[in-house]
Amino acid sequence: MDDFAFKKRYSYGTIMVDLDSHRIIDILNSRDKEPAIEWLRNYPNIEIVSRYGSQIYASAITEAHPKAIQIGYRFHLLKGLSEAVEKYMFRLFPPRVEIPATATIRTPEMQALLDTRNRAQQIYFTRTKYKGGLTINEIALLMHSSLY
Repeated sequence: MDDFAFKKRYSYGTIMVDLDSHRIIDILNSRDKEPAIEWLRNYPNIEIVSRYGSQIYASAITEAHPKAIQIGYRFHLLKGLSEAVEKYMFRLFPPRVEIPATATIRTPEMQALLDTRNRAQQIYFTRTKYKGGLTINEIALLMHSSLY
């Protein structure tokens, strides 16, 4: 049992799918409680219903079949769990973590190369290192840049 949009933000429906065959059984024109209850009551042999976390569907199932077992979707359970873990992590750790700066010794040549205004000098340095046998990754590391 799940809801879906006929037209997003305007009209929604409820879809009923067989858990064993994964085939659509029926489509209801709304996601309201009363049509779901009416549909569920037409099938007195229902024992297990898989649904997402909607309280509307939960109460419809409880009203139509009080003894039926209700199962949540794996997707929605994992999504809820990951959101709970994310909230917990945000409370546990501060929003900013100080990373101490490491002292790097830069030669005047490297300082000039890292200055973005020295584009011609950067290109010359890069080509020289490439001809010298360095890989593109090694040159990017030297230049404190990335390939992309």
